[in-house]
Amino acid sequence: MAIGRPISTPIEAPTLILWGDQDTALEPGLGDEALKYCAKGILSRLEDGTHWLHHEQPVRVSAQLCDFLS
Repeated sequence: MAIGRPISTPIEAPTLILWGDQDTALEPGLGDEALKYCAKGILSRLEDGTHWLHHEQPVRVSAQLCDFLS
């Protein structure tokens, strides 16, 4: 897959996207766009999170990851 070219088939593996709504490094709509490529995707928005969710909210991120992986 070339960088910048859309994938032709969806990602089949269950996928969790954690997205900080206060992220200033990535455009807000990118989380929704990424979800379109995931056949079994979940987008979880953290309204008070920025680009560094795992540093800012490690307990919350860990809990969501553990729930998703169980």
